[in-house]
Amino acid sequence: MISFRIQGFDRILKQLEGLKLEYRNKVFKKALRAAGKVLRLRLASLTPVRSGTMKRSMQYRVKYIKKTGVFILLVGVKSWYSGVWGGKKVIPHKYGHFVTGGRKGFQQNIKLDPGRTLKVGRNGFVKNHGKMPMYLTRKVGAAKPNDLLFTAFKLAEGAALQVARNALISALNDIR
Repeated sequence: MISFRIQGFDRILKQLEGLKLEYRNKVFKKALRAAGKVLRLRLASLTPVRSGTMKRSMQYRVKYIKKTGVFILLVGVKSWYSGVWGGKKVIPHKYGHFVTGGRKGFQQNIKLDPGRTLKVGRNGFVKNHGKMPMYLTRKVGAAKPNDLLFTAFKLAEGAALQVARNALISALNDIR
């Protein structure tokens, strides 16, 4: 999780103190949504593409915690989003942690029943013509960690804060 505090907005925050709570919340939500758009776009631009499903599943959300009075901006992968790649269903939130955290190499054992065909690589196929099951082994290499969230945040931090500041000012002007 990455967090930051908005600093240097003293004049704007003083203007917000005079507003009702509902207007203040609207202003903060508008500013955080604007910052969320910037961060989501940066995160999507850094996401590696195989099928494009993970890139399309990026979203941002603003939450308000009533007990503490804190707003939270969540940027990441939609949990309900899915796509299709190579005829198979792809669910990004189930493999997103492998992209960001990497993985160890492993060996996969595949059982191929008689009469079945298995796609190997981009254009290759293996067919079992015999009467007994065939066992194949495939080695999958390790993947290096790629901390997308931290990189995207560092690259878009200045732009997101500037957009949030502009949204705060425009929302204040709309209310008054």
